[in-house]
Amino acid sequence: MSQIFFMIYDSSVLLNSMCDFDEIITVEEVMEEIRDRFSKLHIMPRNIKIFEPSGESVKAVLTAAEKTGDKGRLSLADIKLLALALERKDTIITDDYDIQNLAAFLGVRFAPFRQRGIKEVRIRGKVQRSAAGCER
Repeated sequence: MSQIFFMIYDSSVLLNSMCDFDEIITVEEVMEEIRDRFSKLHIMPRNIKIFEPSGESVKAVLTAAEKTGDKGRLSLADIKLLALALERKDTIITDDYDIQNLAAFLGVRFAPFRQRGIKEVRIRGKVQRSAAGCER
């Protein structure tokens, strides 16, 4: 039986996308970032599934964020998105360079939505080439 991979979306993709996705996976904190009425109406008809990552995955993301220097740059929604993608082995769709940076460091697949993705992992002023398969 083949494994099915899903895409995990951040709020900017949900709000700026005109595409009809079959299924959208995200975390509760991303939905909480969508506050205004127009934006809520825009995403309401979509099939959105909310998941909560494990504490272990969140801890792994926080540990990695300390190593890369990204910890202070990420919201709780960002951290949980990364944790969910890490444990589910899914792809994050995001234009957020900080999320992309930590995803590449963790070996989590990501794809930019409208902008060019990162090409290298940045660690506190140093540059490290991203892992194979994560070159964006």
